[in-house]
Amino acid sequence: MEIAYKDQIDQNHSKVCITCNKTFFKKKCLSFKEWDTRKFCSWGCRKPVKHKRTVHEKFNPVIHTKKCLFCHKSIEIKSMYDFKRRKFCSKSCAKLALSKFGKQLLKEKIMEYNKINNKLLKNCNMYTCEVGDKSPFWKGGITGPAWFNSYAHQIEFCEEVRQDPDNNNLLQVKCSESSCRQWFNPTRRQVFSRITALNACSRENRFYCSDECKSNCSIFGQHLYPKNHKPDHSREVQPELRAMVLERDEYECQICGEHENLFCHHFEGIEQNPIESADVDMCITLCKKCHDAAHAEIGCRYVDLKKENICVNY
Repeated sequence: MEIAYKDQIDQNHSKVCITCNKTFFKKKCLSFKEWDTRKFCSWGCRKPVKHKRTVHEKFNPVIHTKKCLFCHKSIEIKSMYDFKRRKFCSKSCAKLALSKFGKQLLKEKIMEYNKINNKLLKNCNMYTCEVGDKSPFWKGGITGPAWFNSYAHQIEFCEEVRQDPDNNNLLQVKCSESSCRQWFNPTRRQVFSRITALNACSRENRFYCSDECKSNCSIFGQHLYPKNHKPDHSREVQPELRAMVLERDEYECQICGEHENLFCHHFEGIEQNPIESADVDMCITLCKKCHDAAHAEIGCRYVDLKKENICVNY
């Protein structure tokens, strides 16, 4: 039996890495099942690479470069870290500056140098240090108004949308309550919840202009039935048949003689004998206690009377 060590390579099997496009070979210690799922040459290629924004995405094109503190040569800026931290074009310039000016004087020069660069950064049009509502790109946050260009195309297939007459940048939709149907400005949270519900086919999260419209809407929070609708799950017989049977039995339980909480009980189940289910002679008057006792017997239990549990012999 041949022993496969960790570093041994099988040169007969090779693949191309998805990330770096380099050719890599199968290690003998790997099974063919593991080799079929292998797509990366190393763990470094397998890690998700975060997108690093270039200077063109973050800074004004005017300040692509920065001057060295010692030799005044231009330094290429590739990231925000370079703009804030780099003072010298190379390590040799840093050593020469330290030997020429000394520690104390060099610190003062670096402080002045940072002040100048911070002013340039604040005056930049495409990037600012402010965050939140102080940023020029602030759109109101998640509770702020929704913007027309951002969300209209995502919900216009199922909702009536338009631009706000007072501000064309804002989105307006119609209230889902049938008696209201007024135009109003939804928040970003409302629009985001509606889009999520449409994509996930779960709760609808419709648009309502107020809590009053939400409570008045007949379909809010309803899955199968409209509001205040009670589906008929009662096992009681027809009211006309019940009245006739109780009148015949003089409103008295035929077992114990009780006169309250009376029920009309069938001798045979409706599913077993549907033709004679409305016949008066097929019913008897029972009180609640006797009625529950009758349906507790095997063969007369509610589970036994279900259509799928009935065995019919022909």
